[in-house]
Amino acid sequence: CDWSSDVCSSDLALIDSNRIGLTIQNKYMLRSLSSCNLVGQLITSNGGWGFQFGMMGNEVFSGLQLSAGYGLRLSKSFGLGVGVAAQKNQLKGVVPVYALFPQVGCIYAVSKNISIGFYIKKLFQSTFKSAMMYKEIISIQSGIGFQMDDHFYIAAEISNGYRQKSV
Repeated sequence: CDWSSDVCSSDLALIDSNRIGLTIQNKYMLRSLSSCNLVGQLITSNGGWGFQFGMMGNEVFSGLQLSAGYGLRLSKSFGLGVGVAAQKNQLKGVVPVYALFPQVGCIYAVSKNISIGFYIKKLFQSTFKSAMMYKEIISIQSGIGFQMDDHFYIAAEISNGYRQKSV
């Protein structure tokens, strides 16, 4: 988990178990770069729910993020998902910046070990000029994942990013 990560809702459509996880990261041993994330997924009869809660920073700069999503299994190998993330970033002495990231996506399991996905995420973020003005940016992402064995998963993702640069 990364601070910027959120629930990838389409992946939840094909989950096979309930899980919960906690990550604590202290980059370069700098407290201001530390983060903590609590994530989980809950299987349902036709897909799954997921959540993520994250905190980062210190008293000068800090942030909170909450994400939730639902994936619906349409067949044994295809699913759709919807999700949303809300984020607050706070610099001491400055008005907080809020962002909202709704998303929709799909996933297709090519085989038992290989899946491909695609999702669109939109960013609504308040500007520093006014909390009532919002930037609206769309991010399109696609990726492929390969489950090598029970304990090793590798994935690659291509994204246009929020500044319209491919990553």
